[in-house]
Amino acid sequence: MRILALTPALPWPPHTGGTRRIAAILEGLAASHEISLFALHGEGGSAEATADAPLAVVRTVPYPGLPERGRIRFWTQLLTDPLPKAVRQAFDGDTLAAAAAFAREVRPDAIYAEPIEMEPCLRACAEAVPSARTMMGWIDVVSTNIRRQTERDRGLPHRLHARREFARMVRLERRVAQSVDARTCVSSGDRAALEALTGRPFVLAPNGVDTALFAPRGGAINDRQLLFVGPLSFPPNRDAINWFAHEILPHLGGVTLTVAGEPAGFAAPQGVGLAGRVTDVRHMMARAGAVVVPLRSGSGTRLKILEALAMGKAVISTRIGAEGLEVQHDRDLLLADDPRAFADAVRRVLGDATLRARLGANGRALVERRYRWQDTVRAVEAALAGEGARV
Repeated sequence: MRILALTPALPWPPHTGGTRRIAAILEGLAASHEISLFALHGEGGSAEATADAPLAVVRTVPYPGLPERGRIRFWTQLLTDPLPKAVRQAFDGDTLAAAAAFAREVRPDAIYAEPIEMEPCLRACAEAVPSARTMMGWIDVVSTNIRRQTERDRGLPHRLHARREFARMVRLERRVAQSVDARTCVSSGDRAALEALTGRPFVLAPNGVDTALFAPRGGAINDRQLLFVGPLSFPPNRDAINWFAHEILPHLGGVTLTVAGEPAGFAAPQGVGLAGRVTDVRHMMARAGAVVVPLRSGSGTRLKILEALAMGKAVISTRIGAEGLEVQHDRDLLLADDPRAFADAVRRVLGDATLRARLGANGRALVERRYRWQDTVRAVEAALAGEGARV
């Protein structure tokens, strides 16, 4: 099968949860199918990075972003356009024309886009090759993300804008689900929410882990050092770090937090260190006393948790942070939503090597049993082929 994949960034080298997911899926599909990739690139990547892609054909175009000129026209369009801002700012006419031309060139049997922000690109390619089967992958329920973030936004202008974006995203998710031939999502909770929202069936293609790459390591740990993994360009991550720094760290005298991820202009609060973009986070993860996921918004499932569990690390998370994963409190990780309870959980883990070892061993066993990329690739492959059975 000839498959055209559409992604918002080149997934090689993979440096975020999203790029690791796309890289694993495309590499798995490439073992049995002819894969072509159309991707955007910006300041964080370039067309030359295609040398790292294990695919036969890769085409990249610059990420358009907010135009330097015509900002009044852009914001006027933003207020009147039915598309959410995250979707509109990623594409211009030249980008869509390039995508359509590439689709006509490679003549795919199926077109696979992920995440939903790629919808204009998917639509352009589908119009260029009407015979191709189309599939959209949801890595989370974006409208749920916006709604949860709206609940934490301060100031009337921010709330009004977020409400407008929420309504636009609900309409977009419904329209996309009803227009494509197949749909995937990453958790049973997301599947239930999306099927209720759109009235269409979804195939479960969960996140996974390369358990050979992310494996327990020996050596000393720093039991006064915590680690958070994720780009701070993502609003739920910024909120999580601010909440942790101001509400939880004050209860943890002498403990510091390192953030491995693109800072995106974020000013680090006291007690928080920014490591910036880290291509290989395994050394930092192995040295940390524990991995924390203090998320209060977002949806989907967190690769940062699965990778930490695969390395045998103790994880402390909010329930929203661990949402969608088949984890159990006090067996695979610790869950806490209140600042003092979260701080207590961190103290328990940092002060008890036996607890760390037990959580780490159980977490590793769970990942080996339930979160393998091979299973994800099979689910995506079945959906692309039209089998569409739930897994």
